[in-house]
Amino acid sequence: MRISKRPFPRSDSAIEYISSHKSSAYGIHPSQSLHQLYQVKNYQGANPEDAKILFVGRDPNWHFDLENMPLFEKVTEYLSDGVGFWKKYNIHHPFLLADYKGDGKEYQFRIKANLDEKASYVYTFKTTGERQTIEIPLHQMEPTYRGNKLDQPNFNSDKIQEIRILIGNGKAEIFRLEIDRIELQKK
Repeated sequence: MRISKRPFPRSDSAIEYISSHKSSAYGIHPSQSLHQLYQVKNYQGANPEDAKILFVGRDPNWHFDLENMPLFEKVTEYLSDGVGFWKKYNIHHPFLLADYKGDGKEYQFRIKANLDEKASYVYTFKTTGERQTIEIPLHQMEPTYRGNKLDQPNFNSDKIQEIRILIGNGKAEIFRLEIDRIELQKK
């Protein structure tokens, strides 16, 4: 396996980053500290050459102002030695630490009983920025198609073929929604 040692391009400020990437949530990260960490080791976690399972993605999607957050020290610890981080904290990523909080934004939970249906059944919920349990009453999920409410009954099936969660606000932006589990309970 070949691992690229390509450094990240440079950007001078978080303001430049946000204003130049309004159409996309991705771009050059403004943190020079992150650039330096990735130049030393351009992957997260275990060395890909030693891994039994490899997840590949293009962007770790770090918050643009990560360096100024209390979590940054843990992120640098994780990026420096992912396996050591796992052993020390018994979790695989800094965002799973108990002191990490959500973003306080509104999300949509969408389901389909049948993949052939055009309509998705939607329930909107707001996050608080704290860990929380969100109960979603399936029978209150409303049918929508491309953001428009349909004149159909609410969800009433006993099967689900698709689950989607999205921010659904029409903006390209960075967001973080951490899910511990999704659980269905019959009442």
